[in-house]
Amino acid sequence: MPGIVTNAGQVSHTMKHALLSLSACLLLGTVATAQCLDVSSPGTLIGNGDDTQFPTHYPLGFAFPISGAAAPTYTHVRVCCNGWVCLTDGVNSPNFPTALTPTTADLTSVAGSAPRVMAFWRDLNLTAANNGNVYIDSSSNPGVSCKISWVNFVEFGQTAVKSMQMELFVTGEVQFTYSTPMNVQATTAPFVGITPANGIAAPPVSDLSTTNVTTSNCVYQSFAQGTFDLPGRALRFTPIGPGWVWNTICSPAYNAAYGTGCYGSEARSAFYQHFGSAALASATLQGNALLLSPAGTGYAVQWLPAGAALYVPPTGAATSLPTTDDGTITITPSIPLSAPGGAATQLNIAHNGIITLGATANQGTDYTPTPAEFLASTGAAFYSWYDYNDTEAGSGTIKTEEANGFLYVTWDGVEGYNVPAVADPHRFQFQFELATGAVFFVWDTVSPIGYAGREYLVGYNSAGPSVDGGSIDLATVPGFVTGPDLVLSPLTLSASPAPVNDGVNGTLVTFTVTNIPAYLQSSPQTSPYYSALYLSTGSSPGVDLGFVGAPGCRVYLFALQASVPVGPSTGPTQTVALQFPPGSLVPPGSDIWVQAVSAIDVNAGLLPNGQNPLGIVTSNGLQCHVEAQ
Repeated sequence: MPGIVTNAGQVSHTMKHALLSLSACLLLGTVATAQCLDVSSPGTLIGNGDDTQFPTHYPLGFAFPISGAAAPTYTHVRVCCNGWVCLTDGVNSPNFPTALTPTTADLTSVAGSAPRVMAFWRDLNLTAANNGNVYIDSSSNPGVSCKISWVNFVEFGQTAVKSMQMELFVTGEVQFTYSTPMNVQATTAPFVGITPANGIAAPPVSDLSTTNVTTSNCVYQSFAQGTFDLPGRALRFTPIGPGWVWNTICSPAYNAAYGTGCYGSEARSAFYQHFGSAALASATLQGNALLLSPAGTGYAVQWLPAGAALYVPPTGAATSLPTTDDGTITITPSIPLSAPGGAATQLNIAHNGIITLGATANQGTDYTPTPAEFLASTGAAFYSWYDYNDTEAGSGTIKTEEANGFLYVTWDGVEGYNVPAVADPHRFQFQFELATGAVFFVWDTVSPIGYAGREYLVGYNSAGPSVDGGSIDLATVPGFVTGPDLVLSPLTLSASPAPVNDGVNGTLVTFTVTNIPAYLQSSPQTSPYYSALYLSTGSSPGVDLGFVGAPGCRVYLFALQASVPVGPSTGPTQTVALQFPPGSLVPPGSDIWVQAVSAIDVNAGLLPNGQNPLGIVTSNGLQCHVEAQ
């Protein structure tokens, strides 16, 4: 970063003087106008896909009232990739729509049908190509509101990346918040609005961009190609029973973190990817493989694209396990299987895709995969967990066979559970190299058909309960090594309170820099350590500073337009307060982006990523959004 020079071997005097001499003035110049949408922390991942209608009924955390519906309140939602949700009772979603793009018939439906809330209902894609995902958050404002966020979607066949958020409130209010751009690219018109369905008569199209009111319990607007008059805005609906009043507003002031500081590192005793449906699992797993190689107290984990070529078909000498829906069986390999926790003389095979080291099964007869149950496991185990049914007519069997130093356990065309039964065979294989302990997961065929409500979990858990590192995308995450649960936190920047400008009063915002590695990783702490804040009127996606000697550290600011010294301090945390003035300098609707930098002792040799010749670490970025309140 400009103005910072270090010499290897110490936290240099140059670095100290550079940080201490930085101006404390906010030379902000022209401040950028911000949009209302904030999806920096969108909540729990639901999934992604093209036209995916997620089967899970997600709890709102409260009873949501809606006039004119088949029931007075609803406690859950089902979510669709195409920008809308259905309200449910947690079990039923009658007449769940299947249209990629809606018509007025989808607004009216029939008596008893589930209500629909439409943030931007049309044919949307949330795919890995555009890093698109759907999230739900019922925990940040529990019992009061629940947010569903569609992040980085594109219209089918189009390229503009957009995001939006729906928020349902216990009061029955609904808010949609949109990114910029949002203009309709395709020819088919999206719907925005709310309908109780239940056979209601379709009302005339409303103009949602201006405050208005309707006595109909159904309110909506459709948008022609090239139009959308709500980009960068928030649209709020308030029920008046019957009917709605609506107006456009902007999100509250906030301080939102983005990006990641350096250096963070973690070791997890367990890892997993949780799929909301067989279709999502099939899209990721089929044709691929995963390798776990013993490494110290854990496994080195490596994704193998197109690794299904490693699949070894069972021979006539293979043993078919007795068929049983949700059963388990213990086998004894010819030699103990090498493993980080000690050689395993027996393996327990659960018919639902779990192999546990030892005679006792994890989740033995459980056919409903959940992360919580997975993390609470008592035995070390390998998971390709789903509800399989080898007793179904026409199903293949689970087969075991030893050859060439490997134990193969193969689900050889085993059917997924379905009522009524349909042909959806799964063919995958665990390959255990007995002497080395290497484990291959090989997915030759993963049926996408699935059964409503059945989810899928893939991963490994060591013996004993594990810390939840969250569901990871195995196909894209870099290789890693499991081990005892341990987390080293990166340099982190936060701020409070959110900046408010009402034209008369500004806000004194305190910025806090935590996890200062020079303090945390040096002992004894006898010298002060120095940090600084850099401020900008724009953000960047993150420029790696490896080219100047700080690999793995990123700059998240568009330009370094002002700086403020922080410290010195002899503790792991430093703070500085900045006044956000009222008036035109930092007006409502503006953003300021901030990032911290801190000195490190390059001689300590204790950083998780090794030496850093530049002698600095950087924090996450922080977006400070100013509003009038």
